[in-house]
Amino acid sequence: MSDFATHATHARAGATFRGHSDKIHAVRREAGPNWAVAGLLVVRGTIRNRRLIGELRGVIEARYPAASHQWLAALRDPDVAMPAHDGLCGPAPAPELKTA
Repeated sequence: MSDFATHATHARAGATFRGHSDKIHAVRREAGPNWAVAGLLVVRGTIRNRRLIGELRGVIEARYPAASHQWLAALRDPDVAMPAHDGLCGPAPAPELKTA
């Protein structure tokens, strides 16, 4: 991949992260201080996404500190608390998260 293509791909990933963050902050503002709000970004398991996640691993781990297995456990079981931090699930999500 050329330097330009790599930069463009990283820029699109940054835009996705910022858009996700903006949505989370909007929900937090609307929900008010008595609600816990965190977000989960689910990434499709494409070759490009796998490569991108490998390249941006440090940035992703800093931005999405909650482990995907914690999020998946909370989504599966109502007795499991939602993680306090944002998370990213991908590029190999659990089988039940297949695309429609």
